[in-house]
Amino acid sequence: MPYINLIAEQRKQKRDRERKARSWFFAFVGVTLIGLVGVGYLTLKAESAAAEARSLETKLNELRPYKEEIEQNEKILRALKPRLETLSKARHDTERWWRILDHASLVIPPNTFFTRVKASANNDLTKPVELSWTGMSIDQNLIGELMLRLQRSPDLANVELRYTDQKRTSQGTGLEFHIVSFVPGTEESTKTPTKEGS
Repeated sequence: MPYINLIAEQRKQKRDRERKARSWFFAFVGVTLIGLVGVGYLTLKAESAAAEARSLETKLNELRPYKEEIEQNEKILRALKPRLETLSKARHDTERWWRILDHASLVIPPNTFFTRVKASANNDLTKPVELSWTGMSIDQNLIGELMLRLQRSPDLANVELRYTDQKRTSQGTGLEFHIVSFVPGTEESTKTPTKEGS
């Protein structure tokens, strides 16, 4: 009977098993290392994100008083806005009246003077304020010249003569005149506010 050497075959199988076991061990170690590196990277990223979130939260807490102060100032500004608009309008109106009176003082002819200047608001608020000029002059031509000069003011419109009348004064005889004009821009707007997008 022939001898079959099973030991060599068993050794070969043992070596193959050891090689496979080593291969699996290195593969396991490699996958474990890759997994650990991945977990470490993700942990670092999570810590970095958490640190950034804490930093932003700290900044938010530092800025909270400023935010509250801004909100308080905006509230005060909203409350003061109507007053500011009223003051701006009053300033604009004051400048207009100053320009009108300054213009009148510069264009009045010699030997002519005003005895009364009166502004009357119209009952219809959509119409401008009526401004009446009453005064004295020595000549009808000077009154006409005054009217022409008043018409040159951009703050006056529809300058017209209502009457002239011969009057006796302490200085002698003169012509009393009454001129009426309108002040454009003093009427209230009839436009109604429209919604945005319509």
